[in-house]
Amino acid sequence: MLLSAVLAFSGLGVRPLISPAEARYALIAREMVESGDWIQPHFNHARFYEKPPLTYWCVAASYRLFGFTEFASRLPSALAYVGTVLLTFLLALELVGSGTAPLAALIYATSLGPFLFGRFLFTDTLLVFCLSVSLLGLARTIRRPGSRAGPAMLYVGASLAATNYWMSTDRFALAGDHLTASFNAESFGARIETGYRVGTVVGTLTPYAAVQAQNFHTPGYREADVNNGGFGLAFNARNATDTRSELGTRFDRQILVDRDTRCACCRYLPTSLSLPPAHPLHRPVHSSSRERPGRTSPPRPHTGP
Repeated sequence: MLLSAVLAFSGLGVRPLISPAEARYALIAREMVESGDWIQPHFNHARFYEKPPLTYWCVAASYRLFGFTEFASRLPSALAYVGTVLLTFLLALELVGSGTAPLAALIYATSLGPFLFGRFLFTDTLLVFCLSVSLLGLARTIRRPGSRAGPAMLYVGASLAATNYWMSTDRFALAGDHLTASFNAESFGARIETGYRVGTVVGTLTPYAAVQAQNFHTPGYREADVNNGGFGLAFNARNATDTRSELGTRFDRQILVDRDTRCACCRYLPTSLSLPPAHPLHRPVHSSSRERPGRTSPPRPHTGP
């Protein structure tokens, strides 16, 4: 860890942002801070959706803390690089033991690719960090079923959606005046959810918490007067934003499909007990046992919920 910190932070802000990608991502994060719009990334005041926004959010938060400097621009990448070294150590410790874990972390820390990406403003470093968290959570869940840390690291989900609407109007006003208009509207939504599954005798309970935000933008537009009747109208741009929080609990259990097959996947098809029950996947799953024609099997004992 100490070696990776020295490699990551020594002279981090000395070099200017010479890479085109670095300059682009830094400018997008700067426009987030200056405009206050953290939902829609902008590059040179034009909407920019070519990369996930996590990097922009982290760099923008760094700018709020340390100002618009090269050091602040690269700080999230450097922290992600050091964090991935730690995760590599923990993952190796979980899979192969304490004798190999320090060597695995040292190999990752001194590899050319991770080292260079940790000292530049790129999206890849944060992606590798998040994937490493998921791998560590998976390893702990499989190797230590009773561990609370594994499922907690696995079950943190987020989604981001963007929609474009091609809209048109066609109406007749007073004295048959024909008015038309066309414009594009945009909608943006984001949801982050986390929870923890707890096994019980009758099934599994999953308490969870979620936050969701939605933004709808309609640009300003003017109606075209087809037959020059003089009744065309102009409309201002509108923005509507809505946020909601959600606390709830899901309940699920295994379902016996037939005498030889237990549907393990049904454990992850939840029945919602949350208020309000707004999630489209929160539906109960029903199944019944039946014999397959042409085969017989001895009965098997019921071994779980």
